[in-house]
Amino acid sequence: MTKTYLIIAGISGFITVIFGTLINYLLLGKLSPVQLAYFNAALQMQMFHTLAILAIVFFNRYVSRSLLNLAFYLFLSGIVLYSFPVYVNATTSVTGLSMGGFSFLISIGALLFLAGWVAVFWSGVVYVHKKRSHKHD
Repeated sequence: MTKTYLIIAGISGFITVIFGTLINYLLLGKLSPVQLAYFNAALQMQMFHTLAILAIVFFNRYVSRSLLNLAFYLFLSGIVLYSFPVYVNATTSVTGLSMGGFSFLISIGALLFLAGWVAVFWSGVVYVHKKRSHKHD
């Protein structure tokens, strides 16, 4: 779990930085302010949820793994179904690509983000602190 989640967080963070760089160097001035705002919103959502995936890696020792696994898959699916369709729609005027009838995926992605946060919330509700014994010399 840890290795896979770290790899995915690394890839997603890398993609976010690449897309942020592309928008600033290649697409700035080619997109309308509204398109640029949509693109930046998708970047923020991707990075926030990439960081949430990274946090899941570090909390997996303390909190219910099944709920964290659920949150991981919901966040990852949200990134794919929210951020990437927004990237496509925001750059339609430059790339000619469009989500067309599949733009509803953006709403599903947003709902998956919300469900992921509910899973994080619920993992806190059911959390039971386990005291660790400390050995004294």
